[in-house]
Amino acid sequence: MSELKPGKPITADLAERWFKSMEHLNAGTRLNRMSIMRQFCAYLSNFDPRTCVIHQSFLPRRNRPAPHIYSPQEMNLILDAAGKIGPEGSLRPMLIYTIIGLLYSTGLRIGEALNLLLADVDIEGELLTIRDTKFKKSRYVPLSPSTARQLAYFLHQREVAGSPTVSTAPVLSVHPEGHIDLDGFAQSFLKFSEMWGCVVQKEHVGLAFMTYATALP
Repeated sequence: MSELKPGKPITADLAERWFKSMEHLNAGTRLNRMSIMRQFCAYLSNFDPRTCVIHQSFLPRRNRPAPHIYSPQEMNLILDAAGKIGPEGSLRPMLIYTIIGLLYSTGLRIGEALNLLLADVDIEGELLTIRDTKFKKSRYVPLSPSTARQLAYFLHQREVAGSPTVSTAPVLSVHPEGHIDLDGFAQSFLKFSEMWGCVVQKEHVGLAFMTYATALP
């Protein structure tokens, strides 16, 4: 837009050259910039009718993978497979089972679930505190009775196994395996998703649990 001079309108030719100057940028960045420009031109046209108002069809599209909404029947298969992943005698199957149930029933982002601390869990109040998440905000997330019972059972079992019980300890950490991270969960999820015939790309694991938070009773 360096060609724009005081008193000169934003023409279609000028806007087109500006669009071309951004071709090296990714679609998301171009879409954001062009959307702002489109809104500005629409506003400016009220004062200068010579202004080119950019049509929405000129805006690039975001290529995002479509989330898969799991049915209750699919979730039963997934949870059943999660309980069989092994190693035998460890808490890892229960850990993975609990994470999946938590994601499905609450709508949490995977990173939010993995970052939960014991201080963030109120079993009696059936409530989670999600701290400093997107845009540095915190919020409360209610738990269904069945989810609260499963989480309470898991917390008891992790304590029996010798996992840390201080308030600052990660919820999803079990002795002796330690704290599970996103990569570890993704690998486990991919492993047992293949057991029931579902192919999920590793980078899409976080999208796989987009569902309604009321899905479980």
